[in-house]
Amino acid sequence: QFAKPPEKPNVTVVPGDEKVTLYWDNIAESSVDPISEEQDFEGYAIYRSTDPQFLDQQTITDAYGTNFLFEPHKMANGASAKFDLINEYVGLSDIVYSNRGVYFNLGNNTGLRHSFVDSNNVINGQTYYYAVTSYDRGSSALAISPSECSKLITVNPERNETFLDVNTAKIIPRPRAAGYQSSYIDSDTIMHSSGKATGQISIEIIDQMAVEDLDTFIVSFSEGPSRYSVEDMKITDEVFTAKLDKYISLKNKWINETSFRLTSLDENTIYQSDLDFELDSEFGRIKALDTGELIEGEQYQVNYTFWPIKNSRLFNLEEANPVFDGMKIYLKDEELRLDTQNSGWSSSSNANSVYSITPYNGNNDYMYPADYEVRFSSSIVDTGSLNNILTNFKIFEVTNNMDHVEQRFAVFDSDQEQGLWNLGERVILLVGEEGLNPSWEFRLFPPQDGENILPTDGDILKISTKRPFSQEDTYTFSTRSAKLESEQIKSDLDKINVVPNPYVVTNELEQLDLQNPLDRGPRRVYFNHLPQNCTISIYTIDGSLVNTLPHSSTIDDGIKYWDLTTKDNFPIAYGVYIYHIDAGEAGQKIGRFAVIK
Repeated sequence: QFAKPPEKPNVTVVPGDEKVTLYWDNIAESSVDPISEEQDFEGYAIYRSTDPQFLDQQTITDAYGTNFLFEPHKMANGASAKFDLINEYVGLSDIVYSNRGVYFNLGNNTGLRHSFVDSNNVINGQTYYYAVTSYDRGSSALAISPSECSKLITVNPERNETFLDVNTAKIIPRPRAAGYQSSYIDSDTIMHSSGKATGQISIEIIDQMAVEDLDTFIVSFSEGPSRYSVEDMKITDEVFTAKLDKYISLKNKWINETSFRLTSLDENTIYQSDLDFELDSEFGRIKALDTGELIEGEQYQVNYTFWPIKNSRLFNLEEANPVFDGMKIYLKDEELRLDTQNSGWSSSSNANSVYSITPYNGNNDYMYPADYEVRFSSSIVDTGSLNNILTNFKIFEVTNNMDHVEQRFAVFDSDQEQGLWNLGERVILLVGEEGLNPSWEFRLFPPQDGENILPTDGDILKISTKRPFSQEDTYTFSTRSAKLESEQIKSDLDKINVVPNPYVVTNELEQLDLQNPLDRGPRRVYFNHLPQNCTISIYTIDGSLVNTLPHSSTIDDGIKYWDLTTKDNFPIAYGVYIYHIDAGEAGQKIGRFAVIK
């Protein structure tokens, strides 16, 4: 056995308009080196090239001047696309490559990511090759230098084919079809279904075409330690073939056992857990029991919901959460504290009394996660004071715009003979089932300078808090998939053009001839921003038909290539050509382009 690099990440690549999006799983992060017996994973590196062997990236030489290491792709900000763990391993490794005299760059403690958007000089129509590699930190004790997984792309020149590994991709960026509307979060908001937390939750759509229509997700929380899960509420339907006393893997892991249902294909017979089958919900697999009614080799129907994210502890807007259904979730938790920015007199209040808001007796253990409004009046009002001190205000809990609930409180009356609240006296808010537990307290004082304007009708003192996520909190959001809008298709026809225009001898977008790398490949231009279905007719300047190109594509593909040949497969002559786009009811577009040979 030899030291080995981490497992290869499984990469998905998404073409965009002058950009490319990559995202990958975290399988590499649990890899164990067979020699050091350590989980020595350190980070990811991203490579981009127009050459399937990435030879233009192998620019780091050894001490003998031989090309040895590959340089990661540069991001738009000039930094290397390398994302590593935040730990003590940073910069150049302290282990030299034997007989090479060079050191591996372990990264700059950027933090892990599982997605990357490349927008650095990305050209539509150009063929790019990408690789996402995982690398380890090696072992100083065993003098094992860092190792990086391979990035293999095999080329078959006879058929002009390329074969990709799980961590490599071949992609051509392109504009969307005319009328394309992006997928989005329904209502553009994440609904706080229950609980009082004020933390941030946001969703980033990574893969537009992977977002499902009318799918609902629920974000829930657990404590001790704090963690969160995301459940996909859309029922997953599967058919599996039973194997007695042998686990069969399902499509998803972290299955919600309460939602799991196993039936016959006609759904007339329902089978029972622990009697007919055994479910391993964590790893998403099922085993038919020989004591039950499931038959070896028979097919059965399975329905369930699952958690694409389970028990995550990434609460600081980290990039490391996995992509699910084309989306990534970010959370930012809050510590329980007074929200000084939103506490104080309301904007409509005229009172200028100085306020002091603190936990009871200044002890943070009495902080309570809720928002309140102290509403003043010009006269004595019915009071919720525990000790029957008369006041000209009432206190209401208004957390998360809930139905306002009157709050109990107590007053420390410094002049007990009057039984009336005055400026400077402490007001303690009481919470708990019996309303006897102290939480926040406030006092009012006259301003040091100027006239004291006492609170009266319409004046409100706000007591607002920042509140952490808790097991009482749930959030819900729904998704809408990408689609085509018919009215927008008509307006987008004006965007159609030919690239390049004029075409001059050759085009950097043209692929090489893999059989004869020194020879040029076939000529080509492309029409972009096309409707999903249309017909392209190309004419000479005198109206003779040159070629007709039918176009039918997915909604995220608005490109059609033309190899500059006639309908009889002859190369076209130089000159000016007219093109006509017929998109049926959506309309037509006429334009022209030039070819110089």
